[in-house]
Amino acid sequence: MAAGLITYDASGNVIIDTTKNIGVLIQLYENVSANASYTISGLTSKGTPFAFVIPTGSYTASSQFNNPSVSFAGNTVSWTYETKSGATNIICNIYVGVR
Repeated sequence: MAAGLITYDASGNVIIDTTKNIGVLIQLYENVSANASYTISGLTSKGTPFAFVIPTGSYTASSQFNNPSVSFAGNTVSWTYETKSGATNIICNIYVGVR
C-alpha cells in the first residue's frame, strides 16, 4: 500500500498526490548568457533530472535571440546556445531538479 499525501479541491479533484512523480528543485543558475556545464554531486542518485529555462528580460522577437538547450550526462548539466546569425543570447535563469 502506498503512503503519502493527497489533497483535493472542493469538487473532489486531486490537486497534489505525493505518491506520484513530483519534482524537487536542486539547483538554480542565475543570469546565464553563455554556454556552460556544471557537475551536481549525486544528481542521478536523487532521481531523473529535468531542467527548465526562464528568460530574465523581455524578449519580443525570437528570431533576434539565441535560446539555450539544456542536456544531462550523468551528474553533469550543460547548456548550449543556438547560433543564429546576428542574434544575441538571451539572459535567463536555468532551474535544475529531479523527479
